[in-house]
Amino acid sequence: MNRRIDCIERADLRLRFKIVIVVLLGIAILIPSILVYASETNTYFFSRDLQVSGFVFNDGSYTANVSDSGVQVAQLDFRIEHSVANLTSHAIQFSIWHTGSSHLDSMTLRFSTEPYVITLYLAASSYDWPVARFTRNGDVIYSVPNIGWYGSGKVTLDFILDSYEQVPNLGFTADFSMHMNGFLQLTSLKANAQLYAPIPD
Repeated sequence: MNRRIDCIERADLRLRFKIVIVVLLGIAILIPSILVYASETNTYFFSRDLQVSGFVFNDGSYTANVSDSGVQVAQLDFRIEHSVANLTSHAIQFSIWHTGSSHLDSMTLRFSTEPYVITLYLAASSYDWPVARFTRNGDVIYSVPNIGWYGSGKVTLDFILDSYEQVPNLGFTADFSMHMNGFLQLTSLKANAQLYAPIPD
């Protein structure tokens, strides 16, 4: 009787051992697969905020530096030109320079002139950019949720701002995300920059 119980216990232990081995093998295969998939599809499990300096006006444009733990990783430039075509039309240029070891993933730009109503559209020099969403709810928002290969180098966008009357000031907000190049980069770097600037005549 005892011998029979011992046989049953040994069989039960062998079964448990096999189950543990199968589970461990599954984990060993699943985790690397998830990491490789995340790396290939730019899926991030973590995020970290970058530090953005205040915009500084110099030589006709506003510039802000973007740092990660004290190391500069990007620079923002924003320029509003004097009126063109008529007294209420202005050319606007926004650009993001970032280090060659990083890639820009997404970008949302918000233009606010409340209570004035404006129309904003891409200039001819930026027509090759991917389709983006323009929405209006007191502000005009230009959003590119997936920049794709455009994010591998310096990003420059040109806009035309039109209004029915002279607009004195423009509020501008840039939200963007980027990541450092390399295998298994699972952290998204996020930044927010804000500017309130007079619109030149």
